[in-house]
Amino acid sequence: MKYFNVFVILMLMVLGCNKENSNPIEPNSTTPFVKIIAPENNANVIDAVSIDVTATDDKGIVKVEILIDNLVAKTFAVAPFRYLWDISTLTDSTTHAIYAKAYDGDDNVSSSSVITVTIYMLAPPNIKSVNLTDNLVSLSWNDNSKIETSFVVEMSTDSINYSPIGEFPSNTTSAIINYVFGFDCNYFFRVGAKNGKSIKYSIVAVANRKLAPSNLKIVDFTYQLISLSWNDNSKIETSFVVEMSTDSINYSPIGEFPSNTVQAVVNYSFIFGQKYFFRVGAKSVVTIKYTNIVSIDSPEHIVGIWISAGANIAPLLNVIFAGSGGIDTIWATFNTNKSYLMKQKNVDGTVINYSGTYTSNKSSVGSIYTITANQSTPAVSVSEGIYEIDRTQVPQFMRYEVVLTSGTQNTPPTPTLGFGSTNGGAFGMMNVQKYVRVQ
Repeated sequence: MKYFNVFVILMLMVLGCNKENSNPIEPNSTTPFVKIIAPENNANVIDAVSIDVTATDDKGIVKVEILIDNLVAKTFAVAPFRYLWDISTLTDSTTHAIYAKAYDGDDNVSSSSVITVTIYMLAPPNIKSVNLTDNLVSLSWNDNSKIETSFVVEMSTDSINYSPIGEFPSNTTSAIINYVFGFDCNYFFRVGAKNGKSIKYSIVAVANRKLAPSNLKIVDFTYQLISLSWNDNSKIETSFVVEMSTDSINYSPIGEFPSNTVQAVVNYSFIFGQKYFFRVGAKSVVTIKYTNIVSIDSPEHIVGIWISAGANIAPLLNVIFAGSGGIDTIWATFNTNKSYLMKQKNVDGTVINYSGTYTSNKSSVGSIYTITANQSTPAVSVSEGIYEIDRTQVPQFMRYEVVLTSGTQNTPPTPTLGFGSTNGGAFGMMNVQKYVRVQ
C-alpha cells in the first residue's frame, strides 16, 4: 500500500506538469501605431519635401510603407522612416494625399491618418538664353511658380562661388543687367526664385566671353595681295582688323572687315625678299584680342602671270619665227615654287609651250634682277638675262631680256651694261621683250 501511494502521487505530478505545458502562446492582438509627423496636414511644400513617419509595436515593426495618392512611394524595413519626395515633375498648385502603413511580426497592419499637401514649384527650371556684351548681360528664363516674391540673378567665374548681380519682381521672365565683363573666360549664371527665406535655383547656364579669333592661316600670297583665314570664336566682335609687321613687334592695320568674317583678301604691294608677319584682331567696343601670328617671305616680283603681244614682242623673236609669220602672243607664268610656263602663240596659229625652273637675284643696279631659266621642255636648255619691273604703272610693266647660253657662244645682258647688252650690245634693243602683268 505504501508503494501504491507514492506511485499515485508521482502520476499526479506528471499529469499536472503536462497540463501546464499544453497551453499555447497567444498572438499579439494589438496593431502597430503609425503616424506621419512631417509634413503637417494641409501644408504647402516647395520643390521637395521630407516625409517622416514614426511607427511602434510591442512585437517590433517589420515594414513601413509610405503611399502618395494611393501608390506606394517608398518601403522601409528598418527605421528611420524618412522619404525625400521629389515633386519637381508634378504640376504646380496641385494637392496630394499621403498616408503610411506599418506591419508587425504577426502580420498586423495599420494605417496612419491621411494628410494632404499642396505643392508649389519655386525654382525656374532653366535659363533659356544668355547674351553678353562688353557691359551688359541679357537673360531669359521660365517662371514655373505662383509663389515667388522675387527673382535673383547670380553670377560666378568659377562655377562655385556665386554673387548676386540683380534682383527682379515676381513673374519676371527676362532681365538686362549692366555689368563690365572681362574677356577670354567663362561666366556662370543662375536664377533664384525667392519666397520668404527660401530660394530655389535654376540650372546653371554658361556664357563664353572669348573674343580672340584663332587658327590664323595664310591661304594665298602674291606680290600684291595676302589672303588669310581664321576661326571666329566670338559673338561680340564688332569687326576684324588685319595687321602686318616686318619685325614681328610693331604692327600696323592693313584692312578691316565686318563681324563674322572668317576669310579676307588684302591688297598690298609687298617687297621682294622681305619677311612679313600677320595677325588678326577681333574688336569689341572697348578692346581688341588677337589670333596667333603667321609669317611668310614675300615672293619675287616676277611671280604672277604676264602677257606680251603686238609691239611688245621682241623684234628678234619675230625674226627667229618668221617662218610662222612671227609671234602673236606670249603668256608667261612664274610661280612661287620657282617653276615657270610660257605659252607662245604664233601668227599662223601654231603654239609652243615652254616650261622649266628659274632662279633670280636682285642686282646692285637700281631695280634690275638677274634671271636664269633652266628649260626642261620642249628641249633642255639654259637661258640667262635680266628683268626689271616698273611698279609705278597700273598694270605693272616688265622689261625682260634673256638669251640662250647653253651650247652657244651667246653672252647674256648684264645689269651694269643694262638692257640691250646681249652679246655685248650686238642686237641693241631687238632682244628686249616687254610684258604687262595680268595677275
